Amino acid sequence: MDLGSFFLAWSTVPLVLSLTGYLLVAVGVRDFRVGARTVYWFLLGMVLVAFIYLFYLFATDQFQYSYVAGYSSSELSNSWPHFYKISALWAGQQGTFLLWLLFGVTLGIWVKAKAKENEGWVMFFYILGQTFLLVLTIISNPFEKLSFVPPDGQGLNPLLQNYWMQIHPPIVFVGFAAACIPFAFAMAALATNKYDNWVKQTMPWTVFTVITLGLGIFLGGYWAYETLGWGGYWAWDPVENSSLIPWMVSIALVHGMVVEKSQGTWRRTNMFLAITLFLLIIYGTFLTRSGVLADFSVHSFTDLGYNNILWASIIIMGVISYGLWGYRAVKMKVPSASGTEILSQEFTTFLSMVLLLPFTMIVLFWTSFPLITSIMSEIPPISKISPTPAAIDTANYNMVGIIFSIIFSIILGLNALLGWKKSDPTLIKRKFILPLILSFTASTLFIIFGFSTIASFWSADGTGEVSPKVIVMALLYFLFFFTVIFAFITNIFMLIQKWKKGFRYTGGYITHVGFALMLIGIIFSSSFGKNQKAAVSLGDSKTALGYSVHFKSHEPTVPKEQRSYFELTRGNKTIHAHADSKEMARGNQIQYVRTPFIHKYLLSDLYFSVENLADPTANDIKPFNLAISESTYVSGTKIIFNGFDSDENAKRLAGYQPQVIEVTKGSSAILGGRNVKFTNFEMSQHQDEMGTRIGAILEVKHGKKTKTITPYYILLAGGDYSSPPVDFPGGGEISLIQILADRGSVVLSYSPMREIPDIELGALVTVISGADTTFALPVFNTADPHSSDTEVEIPGGLLHLVDINPRDNYARFFFHPETQPLLATIELSTKPMINLVWIGFLGIVAGAAVAFFRRMPKGENNQNY
Repeated sequence: MDLGSFFLAWSTVPLVLSLTGYLLVAVGVRDFRVGARTVYWFLLGMVLVAFIYLFYLFATDQFQYSYVAGYSSSELSNSWPHFYKISALWAGQQGTFLLWLLFGVTLGIWVKAKAKENEGWVMFFYILGQTFLLVLTIISNPFEKLSFVPPDGQGLNPLLQNYWMQIHPPIVFVGFAAACIPFAFAMAALATNKYDNWVKQTMPWTVFTVITLGLGIFLGGYWAYETLGWGGYWAWDPVENSSLIPWMVSIALVHGMVVEKSQGTWRRTNMFLAITLFLLIIYGTFLTRSGVLADFSVHSFTDLGYNNILWASIIIMGVISYGLWGYRAVKMKVPSASGTEILSQEFTTFLSMVLLLPFTMIVLFWTSFPLITSIMSEIPPISKISPTPAAIDTANYNMVGIIFSIIFSIILGLNALLGWKKSDPTLIKRKFILPLILSFTASTLFIIFGFSTIASFWSADGTGEVSPKVIVMALLYFLFFFTVIFAFITNIFMLIQKWKKGFRYTGGYITHVGFALMLIGIIFSSSFGKNQKAAVSLGDSKTALGYSVHFKSHEPTVPKEQRSYFELTRGNKTIHAHADSKEMARGNQIQYVRTPFIHKYLLSDLYFSVENLADPTANDIKPFNLAISESTYVSGTKIIFNGFDSDENAKRLAGYQPQVIEVTKGSSAILGGRNVKFTNFEMSQHQDEMGTRIGAILEVKHGKKTKTITPYYILLAGGDYSSPPVDFPGGGEISLIQILADRGSVVLSYSPMREIPDIELGALVTVISGADTTFALPVFNTADPHSSDTEVEIPGGLLHLVDINPRDNYARFFFHPETQPLLATIELSTKPMINLVWIGFLGIVAGAAVAFFRRMPKGENNQNY
């Protein structure tokens, strides 16, 4: 057992001891307090050592470890500002679990210090939450070793080689870890039936959860916008929603805590939300890391075999927490809320919480829809309704989002005009007049000048034809802008007033202003932008969105990376744009990921992305096989393989060539005069992140004897593979050269292991190009397979004879056409008001940060959070 596995496995000992010790303290055995505190420090130390050791493995390229080999490589940058070997540490499930665990155990030091008289129960439930993480980390095991040491690692996905990905995951997992704090304090309050201090102790860290999850969501959205090239920042992806849902619940919990601090009401609901916040994070972990969303999410991880642990964690934690909450809620004494005035901030705060929860439930249900339909498809009577798993279309999310945004904006606008306890109706009317006039005027102008764009966006064919749907959407847009601008104006007025009182009292209003700005940015950037595609050859120019797009050059920059340079010209202004293409090997496939170029203006972005780079003749330069008398077309030229130029040499060469056959599991074939039966696959040797080592168990009959042999097919890093030969009973050798899993078969190659003498054999070829017919004779020589004789010039390019197989009467050719320029498929689009999305979201986070620091010292009783 290596150092990392040792510390990770043995960290269960201080965890269990601390958990047990704090339980004894909770039930009244105070003598165990010092011991429980001490072993908790040991727990933190062991987890920290395990994390540091994993960092060391990445930094020093220890590719004998499966996790390191799967996500790092020797060429991966580890210097300022691109510490990609560090960010590779949390690129996979194993590393993120360990990072999350480290944050959780570290925050426990603060929990332990602040729990005071409830330290026993608080720490017991808090450590119970860390137990879930430790079990997942141990099972996933980031320190698993390979059975071989690859020369290099597979490397980090180029999409993740971005500075935002260096800070986005840690911030999200700090938020996930912090969500366990209100859970632990709520459970301790329920266990002791004492609720006086739980909000005061917990609210700062609930706000902290809002900050970290919100900032993480913002960074993830900006990364998608800047890196992925599709021009958006939010796609309602289930993995994105797994952070959004807890974030919205934490916002609802903060609002509920504000009400509880002022009146003592909503205590049952707040307890429920604190529990639900933590359980939703566990549930989100199940959704995103169990593999159930593999077909529906571009971010989803594959199943590493701990679905049962995730299900068990949800069930056990749910039964314990909701069971205790249900038992206490019936008898919980809560002051009556009957005195709440409708015209008050207290009521609008309550209303925003009430409306935020149904929206959260809708998003949760739709996010879980693939799981729900997957379960339904397995139940015979219901499977007729839902035969296959399905996902909800993003248009449904967007429509519900617009409707709820209108409602929330109305509430936020009213909230800014009201007093906390009670408001004078006459004074409210006076405050309403100016915001209503400004909002109505701005919304009317927006519809007048933007109606044609709305009609084009929502008409069936994009022509802008006015239809009932277009009219309904225009009215919805008018209402959306009216309410959002109303919320923005009223909260700006209040922000100015509160600023005079002191910056620390502006948190809530900064958040609400940010929310309004974000909504304006979202609707403008998604509905009022323009886009156009074009295909432009290297050295040529095409027009898109009024710009002349000139494809200037294309060149390699660093290994496995290329850069294309463009000039975008309109009038007297020229923008120099570039797009990077990074090579990504996955299995035996080579893919390219391309990052966009964004030219920023104050009110809009010009978004330039290269969707594809291709050689126009790329499909023609692939090797192809032709049997005798067969033909094919390449670049408009017909090639016919007529036969071999020497029957004698063909017969001689056939006797020396390997015999290649496909065998289905359970069936037999004749190889080298011996009967070979393929009985089963052998997968127990090794399976890891680098790929799979698979064997074919063969029973070979030679004479009266039957012997079992197992050749292997080994997939290596970077898409390479190895098919090491094994001795074949009776002489020769055999290799497993291909796995055809969909057919349950394998491809075997038998070689008699005799040295092949020099044999020349030509392939007679007829070439038809237009009205012209010519003949060619490329010649293959076993002593020099790459001689110039294998290449002949034909109309349109060069024809190579790659290999020749007289045993099966076919030849393998490669056609290299005349050089043609590189062709780029580009998309140019505008993103109006996109900066308001980023400014607004940062405003939400900044307002929450102000509220957090306001409450950290003493948790004073303030209403306007």
